[in-house]
Amino acid sequence: MRIVRSQVSFGEALTLGSTMLAAPLLWAMLGGLLVWNLFAYFSGLSWLILAPSSRLPKSFIEIIVDFLLFPALNAIVIRFVYTVVTKSQMLSLTETIFSALGRFPTLVGLHAIFVIAGYIFTITPDIPKLLVAIPAIYVWTKLIFAYQEIVAREADVWEALSTSWKLTEGNWWRMFFLALIPGLIMIPFTVEGSSQIVEGTIGWISSFWLWCIVTYAYAQLTARQ
Repeated sequence: MRIVRSQVSFGEALTLGSTMLAAPLLWAMLGGLLVWNLFAYFSGLSWLILAPSSRLPKSFIEIIVDFLLFPALNAIVIRFVYTVVTKSQMLSLTETIFSALGRFPTLVGLHAIFVIAGYIFTITPDIPKLLVAIPAIYVWTKLIFAYQEIVAREADVWEALSTSWKLTEGNWWRMFFLALIPGLIMIPFTVEGSSQIVEGTIGWISSFWLWCIVTYAYAQLTARQ
């Protein structure tokens, strides 16, 4: 018997995955982050601004964002989008949070691996960094579904990584470009001197968008298996 490998539909994942971002629950989460950051900014407490960043953390708040807040929000978005796509059902905020955060410890462990790898890459000298950049992008794309596997299928870290590696076979380029599109939005706001509150706002929108698209693509593949 010939087995035909499932393929991600690029256009469907991009368009319908993006529409998930308009869901009231996700807009409420983004709005909450924006309100918090505006409060911190106008109160003169800029160190309390919550912003995803690819740079090394400069404060305890940034460490909390990197290791705890980022994976927590990621888990909530994954659970919400995956349930909508696979079951045509919208969970309430409470249901989504409790369902998603049940896998939080495992997700934090996985996320710590990526964060620490990112820190190491950041401090690597330029020439070695150039040499490992392409292999690093390849591996990151191969492991892009690991978060979804933990939240949706309750996999452990190793299972999540190995399953993601298999799911991206035949889908690497599709997933690379799907992930690249939200990432391109962030580039103008990651230069030194850009406003922290602008970087935070655009960063969260870009992150939520990426999570929606990747989760939709993951649901496409796993629903067909």
